[in-house]
Amino acid sequence: MLTARSRGPHRSSGDALSTLGTPTASELGGAKERLHAPFEGFALRENDFALGGRKFGGNAQYISRGRWVHHTSLLWDYDDHTMGMLRQPPKQPEWRRGRAHSDFVCKLRQELPPGVSRADVCDALVDAVGRALGT
Repeated sequence: MLTARSRGPHRSSGDALSTLGTPTASELGGAKERLHAPFEGFALRENDFALGGRKFGGNAQYISRGRWVHHTSLLWDYDDHTMGMLRQPPKQPEWRRGRAHSDFVCKLRQELPPGVSRADVCDALVDAVGRALGT
């Protein structure tokens, strides 16, 4: 799942960036309530979303001449065999501590209560981010 938002041009890129940063864990709390999900252990670690110390999503930004794009990618599901073939990246967040992919990432689908669909997660996150941004 990928969500993207682009803005620009702006009079001042600093003004634009101050209005949309990476939402904090507390700002995304509305998604937790809407999904009735047990998100104990949810944290924003560097640019990553984590549950219980394992990554399930990441954030990135691109900024150029008063325009910017922010995107968030969530790991809903993946093939374990394919994930196991991936090499260790040369640049890693400190909190990864050299762990293999299988020990570092988790499938969001498996962390949610039965019956919560990908569409439920998308809708809850869109609503929570909208509230956090005041839109």
